[in-house]
Amino acid sequence: MVVLGVGLLVIATGVNWLYAVRLSSLNAGRRLPIVTGQYPVRPPARVAALRAVCAGLSVYGALVLAQEFWSERPLLGPFLCAGLAVLVMVVPTLVVTVVHNRHLHLPAH
Repeated sequence: MVVLGVGLLVIATGVNWLYAVRLSSLNAGRRLPIVTGQYPVRPPARVAALRAVCAGLSVYGALVLAQEFWSERPLLGPFLCAGLAVLVMVVPTLVVTVVHNRHLHLPAH
């Protein structure tokens, strides 16, 4: 079951990365909000659905891992898994957003 939980988190990371890249390309030439705010170009429903799939996969993967760790470490397992689920949702989007915004400051050649 640990392999299933980790696998779901890895797939969720990939789906979130795909969401962030598509969102970045939709907003080419425009600054993206780093943490919170509205995007200049609103994502279509198909792109927004990727974010929902990522959230579902990361929560389910974290619950599978929390169930595995519950018997050994009752409090550490759920907190660790909740942290992993948040990282899966935040890190790919943050990296793509920072890279996207950094490219806006580069002079054109």
